[in-house]
Amino acid sequence: MTRLNTWTRNAGRASMFLLALGVAAGAMAEGEAALYDASAPAGSAFVRVINAGPETLEITTPEKTATQTVPGFRVGEYLYLPGGKAHVLSVGGLQVTHDFAKDSATTLVVSGGNTTTLDDKYFTGRKKALISFYNLTTRPLALKTEDGKHAVVDTLESLANGSREINEIKIGLAAWHDTGKLAAFPATFLKKGRSYSYVVFEENGAFKPVVVADAISTIE
Repeated sequence: MTRLNTWTRNAGRASMFLLALGVAAGAMAEGEAALYDASAPAGSAFVRVINAGPETLEITTPEKTATQTVPGFRVGEYLYLPGGKAHVLSVGGLQVTHDFAKDSATTLVVSGGNTTTLDDKYFTGRKKALISFYNLTTRPLALKTEDGKHAVVDTLESLANGSREINEIKIGLAAWHDTGKLAAFPATFLKKGRSYSYVVFEENGAFKPVVVADAISTIE
């Protein structure tokens, strides 16, 4: 009986995860607002900073009168800028110039005086949630369920990102290397119509997992 109950619980967890990935059922009902439904004008470009170092970063751009600050090992909110043109951002004293397409999302990863530009998925879905995984370590990592049996985002090399849409669910995920689980994220309720960033930082051989619900900055 105990063995049967254990198998039933494990099968139930697997079924819930497959349901979240959209394998076993259709999408859930609409109702959540998409990330970019804020006050940004149509055709905007969205850019944010992930601070992969210990020092707080200040971000300024001529299009904004205020300064955004991003503490060490944290994920900044998206700033929206006019799309379809180049913009210059000052990030912790670094000058970053980039062409931002209309209706695009970009992440600038800053660490040790270097900046890496990553293209994010521009997510406007309302029926599912978007998970974006950022591997900011020196090892290849995959985002999986806590038991390692199901991959959400396949293995990424260092300083790379990947994403996947899933149905609404509360779930705990972890970053896995070939040698095993390296970092576990807290269980998070992933709402349809929202996007979430799972980031693994590395400092002095220690791994720092951070999960955030993506947001648009109110800085004007």
